[in-house]
Amino acid sequence: MNDDYLPLLLVLIPLGPIALWLIVTTAISIVSGWFRLQRTYPPMPAQVRTSLPRQSAEMGFGVAFSRALTLTAGPDGIGISVSRLLGPFLRPVTIPWHAITAERRHMFMAQGVRLTFGRPEVGTLTIHARSWDQLAPFSPAPRMARDLPPITARLAIAGLVKAWLLLTGTAATAFYAIPRLFTDSGPPLVFCIMMPGMGFAMLMALRYLRQPR
Repeated sequence: MNDDYLPLLLVLIPLGPIALWLIVTTAISIVSGWFRLQRTYPPMPAQVRTSLPRQSAEMGFGVAFSRALTLTAGPDGIGISVSRLLGPFLRPVTIPWHAITAERRHMFMAQGVRLTFGRPEVGTLTIHARSWDQLAPFSPAPRMARDLPPITARLAIAGLVKAWLLLTGTAATAFYAIPRLFTDSGPPLVFCIMMPGMGFAMLMALRYLRQPR
């Protein structure tokens, strides 16, 4: 290698991960709809009565934030913020209460509440039901939490079935494929499906029975 390129490589090698980080976080910002929320709801001073750090949520077109959001609530609305590590260009936003519509949804193995922002819609956020129960009482209309209809049994079962299919499929694929990477044989496909399938089915049944009615 020509030594003339060495200084250039020493500069480009550290920039590669930084460029990738910027590309990924920018894509997340766009797909989640956060940029649109920033444009619609400009910064404003807001009173914070409660703060819920390390919250998990689904935002926009299926973007999942795992214990990465901080949710706040007060008389002005619900505030959403994220770590600068995940969103270097994302500023906290406060959604006024009058622009929020809530409905029950089923998250992965848990009950959730889908918040729709704006009329017409400019963004969505699905959070755990227990988080909503802590935020909604600070609304000027505290009945928002009490009047939210409970999740139906059909919707709860549908969500648990989707979780069962995902978990069983992932485990069965691993049980079937990994041994065959090192040997010419492995457990039969039926065994690979039935063993995790039965275990996860019992787990889903327990989750359903423990859900509040």
